[in-house]
Amino acid sequence: MAKKYTEYIDFGQDYNYAIQNPLNAANPLTYCMVPTLNSQFFHGSASGGLLYGNQNAACLNFMAERCEKEWDGYCQAYTDLNVDTYWPNQASIDTTAYENVKHFFNLKTTLGQDLIRNACYRKFIHIPNMVGTREQFDKTVANSPYITIYDNYVSGYSHVKNLDDPLKIQKDKHVEMMLKHPYICFDILARIYLAIHRNEKHVNVHGTSLETFFSLNDSILKSFIAQAMQFIPSFNKNNTIWQSPCCS
Repeated sequence: MAKKYTEYIDFGQDYNYAIQNPLNAANPLTYCMVPTLNSQFFHGSASGGLLYGNQNAACLNFMAERCEKEWDGYCQAYTDLNVDTYWPNQASIDTTAYENVKHFFNLKTTLGQDLIRNACYRKFIHIPNMVGTREQFDKTVANSPYITIYDNYVSGYSHVKNLDDPLKIQKDKHVEMMLKHPYICFDILARIYLAIHRNEKHVNVHGTSLETFFSLNDSILKSFIAQAMQFIPSFNKNNTIWQSPCCS
């Protein structure tokens, strides 16, 4: 007779809560913050590829998911410390859109800059037909937390989310980061701009710094969107909400 047992990750809430401590060995921050091999001295050799630098998919997705929820000092430190430009962005959602931006502006982004874009994309853009998979960060550690892995490429349309309250927008750290690094987040900003011109629901940036940005950069946004509509599926229309695009 089959029995259902409680997973170790769910057994002993106090113990698992302790992994939120950034110094706890099970906390992924101890693997992912610094682009060196120092984590080998902390964790030993059992965790395999997770220890050989922090450019792996597990670290990149963990940081994106963590920093989507709150942009704190660890997110900023990761951005400042990780300046290599030759690693692939394995935590990117809608890589087609991001690569289009990098080609449009001739950008070569760092891992730290990729985190800004990955976190902001997760917070402000929703892909209705995309479902992430959940897996443990380090499968060799019993109480290692779960992370969400998404496909890098998007084949359907997108919606803008979490931008319906101008008062909250003005205080939002992720909005601040997008406007501080507009080229890195240009596909997100362009998608928000497109949503406004399509009169999509639940988007209200009136009187905010986003509205100011869109006003000052109207020409370049239209130029980017005009070519993006040919190449980026997530910019395409959903027939139930589509109105004439801004750039036709």
